Amino acid sequence: VGGWYRDVFAGRIELASGEWLVRAPGQSPDPAYLAGLNLVPRSAPAQQTPIEQVADVGWGRARASEKVLFEGEPAILLSITKKSKVNTLQLVERIGAYLEQRNTVLASSGLELVLADDQTIPTRDAITVMQTNAVIGLLLVFAVCWLFLGTGIAALVAAGVVFSIAGTFLVLDATGNTLNTSVLLGVVIVLGMLVDDAVVVVEDIYYRIERGTVPLQAALAAMGSVAAPVLASVATTMSAFLPLMLLPGIVGKFMFVIPLVVTVGLLISLVEAFWILPSHVVSLRDRSRRKPPATGWQASLRAWRWRFSHGLRLRYTTALIYALRRSGQTLALVALIFALAAAALAWPLVKYQFFAFDPIRLFYVNVDMPPDSSINQTLTETERVAAVVREQLEPEDARSVISVAGLKFTDIEPLYGDSYGQITVSLAPRRGEMRTTDVVVEDMRETIESLPSIGRLSFLIVAGGPPAGKPIAVKVRSEDYNELRAATDALLAKVAEIPGVKDLADDDVPGRAELVLELDREAVRRAGLDPGTLNRLLRLHVDGEFVAELREGGERLRVRVRR
Repeated sequence: VGGWYRDVFAGRIELASGEWLVRAPGQSPDPAYLAGLNLVPRSAPAQQTPIEQVADVGWGRARASEKVLFEGEPAILLSITKKSKVNTLQLVERIGAYLEQRNTVLASSGLELVLADDQTIPTRDAITVMQTNAVIGLLLVFAVCWLFLGTGIAALVAAGVVFSIAGTFLVLDATGNTLNTSVLLGVVIVLGMLVDDAVVVVEDIYYRIERGTVPLQAALAAMGSVAAPVLASVATTMSAFLPLMLLPGIVGKFMFVIPLVVTVGLLISLVEAFWILPSHVVSLRDRSRRKPPATGWQASLRAWRWRFSHGLRLRYTTALIYALRRSGQTLALVALIFALAAAALAWPLVKYQFFAFDPIRLFYVNVDMPPDSSINQTLTETERVAAVVREQLEPEDARSVISVAGLKFTDIEPLYGDSYGQITVSLAPRRGEMRTTDVVVEDMRETIESLPSIGRLSFLIVAGGPPAGKPIAVKVRSEDYNELRAATDALLAKVAEIPGVKDLADDDVPGRAELVLELDREAVRRAGLDPGTLNRLLRLHVDGEFVAELREGGERLRVRVRR
């Protein structure tokens, strides 16, 4: 504009050169208003020149550092992370309710809010597994105890399981732990152990009461008889899990909670079996003794239960005598059963995995463009690859496919730059015979990696549990960068020839070429120029300079001057 903006105050813009002065009452975001403002020379205040005669005035936007396409349409991508101690499931439910409410308002404008991915699904599935196991376990415990010990004692034993789980959750909450998949895994592991000590104690008490011992004396005698064996049994189980709490590093932090849950659950079950359960059994049997003898269907049920248990004991005794007399045949039969079980695992007819199958239904397709690519070129190429990815997905597989330019997530850190493109593929929750994440990736790998592209295409599968690096990592070191680069390229080419190698990556991140200008201050002074003014001139030519700022409708607007 022929000078430098130095100050903006109450609508007054003064040029640093001292040649022009702009006076304008108030502020307005209208470019036409700004274009109509007059430049007044200090030497000739009567002469006024509108800004539109010496400059082009119009709306502009800040240069985008990232661009997103959702299912091929322009979008804004927001990542939502919760604060500590916030219930994730409730947060997602609130987000869903908000989206439903806002979409009714936004429908007329052509906008839509979509939840592209939901990582609470594994947690919900884990809660379902825990609830299912707990219900099945309670029913089986109640049924077995009812069959041999009666309804009242069966109810007390089943209630002990609930007490132990509730106590475990209270201790975890008091120690600052939250409900997550690791905690739920520990609960599922310990569920089958919580009832063991209670069953042993209550069965011994029941055995003594049935033979005429007073309930209180029966409970005391039972505790003296089985307390030490039960305590030793629980201690051996805890000793098998406690060393996991000593694992170092980030794996140890992830695994710490599982033995903690198991140990706390077993300790609380001991308290319930040695203290609470015996007192309840004594109280129950005392009340039963004061009641009149059972008649009718209750007497018939008790008689049937006695006949059933007596017959079962006779059959068990007969089978045990038979096995002891024919020990060789029995041992051969046991060995055959063991071999069949091992064959079922090796075949494999039985699937097993320590953590839940396919916990994270999400993977990325990386599109690494040449360093001099613009963000629009990266987005175009990324979306072209995304179209092929959609073709490789079954209709029931995909939840969403998002193309992002300017950002790439890795297994270590996010990378930013115009040359980075990434396709985020969120898969629907796995149900029935749906493909796992690994199978989905392998089915499309050859098609995607063989696409003709100026960029390098690769996959990144998000794994559950603690973060882990590549299965094989090789470091190349040298003081000479050119030598280092040549050696790395040769190594990459050699490794790529090995069958089975996939997703080969190099952490030497190329950057965009840049031009660095350094002023020779002595030469600038000898030329009679001001170094500060020259610096501002260069900045004005390259990126411009903000000279004014105002707000309109709650949005901050800036006036930028660029030569």
